[in-house]
Amino acid sequence: MIMNARHEPQFIFLRYSDNFVLSFFLAFLFTLCSQAKETQEVDSISLQQISSVNTSKNTVSMTVHDINGRHFLYTGGSAKEIEVFSVSHQGELEFLKSFELWERKGPTRGLVASKIGDTHYLFVGNKFGNAVEVHRIDQNGMLERVFVQEDTDEMHLGVVITLDVVHLSGIPYLYVGGLEETPGLSSFRIHDDGRLEHIQSTPDDEEIFTDGIIGMSTHTIEGQTYLFTGGFQDSGVSSFRLMEGGGFQNVSNIKDDHTMFLNGTYPVISAQIGKRHFVITGHRHHIYYKNSDFIKKKGFYYHGDGITVFQVNTEGELLPRAVMQGDSRTLIKGQTRLGSLSLDESRTLVAAATRDDESIQLCYLEETGLLTPVYAHHVGFPIYYAMQMARIKGQAFLFAASLKDPRLVSYKIEHP
Repeated sequence: MIMNARHEPQFIFLRYSDNFVLSFFLAFLFTLCSQAKETQEVDSISLQQISSVNTSKNTVSMTVHDINGRHFLYTGGSAKEIEVFSVSHQGELEFLKSFELWERKGPTRGLVASKIGDTHYLFVGNKFGNAVEVHRIDQNGMLERVFVQEDTDEMHLGVVITLDVVHLSGIPYLYVGGLEETPGLSSFRIHDDGRLEHIQSTPDDEEIFTDGIIGMSTHTIEGQTYLFTGGFQDSGVSSFRLMEGGGFQNVSNIKDDHTMFLNGTYPVISAQIGKRHFVITGHRHHIYYKNSDFIKKKGFYYHGDGITVFQVNTEGELLPRAVMQGDSRTLIKGQTRLGSLSLDESRTLVAAATRDDESIQLCYLEETGLLTPVYAHHVGFPIYYAMQMARIKGQAFLFAASLKDPRLVSYKIEHP
């Protein structure tokens, strides 16, 4: 445990051995930030609210998609529907229409949109429908459901939450993670008409961390693409090499310990600075769940809140790099969503959204892997995964929605 009596931001650098022994690495250096970094840079970066609109119910999932220069935002929460909003070039939001989920099940999870051939599609995780829905998007942002992939005994779509579209050698594939009932990882080829063709499914086991995939991201390094998953239930992260044809093979796995913050691994994102590739993970520690009957592994250890940074080598292995530990001035308590946006060649902006602090914490990720808090913003509502960052006509925006109040808000990101 690392303590700081003054509650100043702490940065823990984690070093790995040259042979990458997964079960052992040494936390060899921990430094307090410099005077310039001890104070969050409120004068140089901020969030300016642009627009606020009502949603039918709470919001948990969202994605922003560009269709020929027009931007649309798709949301879903406890309602058994998907809501569609337009986003102007100034970040103003306007509700357009809602669309019912398959068989009025739901709720909506894992929203991701992509262009397949000449057609735009929205892929939807229907959580308690145990299915993936595919919706065609027209030029006005409207949806038409064209395919439903239900769970089977050989797939892992039970309580489906997370989806990711990856294009390999020009061919699109969908990767899907299940949550509680049948945890594991599945892949599908996406055909031009929106049909999903099952390629591979791997059940969770004691080695990989796919029990409750809530966060998922990718990197392409020297022509090879890797997928990274976080396990909420088994508290760890895994990397997979994506093969031609859509299959996947496990590369590395790292479990939680007392130097990292992976208990209840929640968001997982990727960022690249120069030639360095990073995976950043957040966690919603199991201690934050008052009713923890659904938590499979009991007896967890709590040593505060933090965000963990991994560097990825050319073989796709996850190498622990650094930790930003939370304190009384940072707002990362029980973070539920991370987002990233490249600022320049030497740094990336990382946003952490929280349910407990009802906030958004902005940080700079530097090419060393150091994550530095620079601005904390109270939004006044709990965010439960419903946050998205995007650039529109060169301007950076952040979108967030409430778990409790039926509210969706857009912010302009002001930065130097």
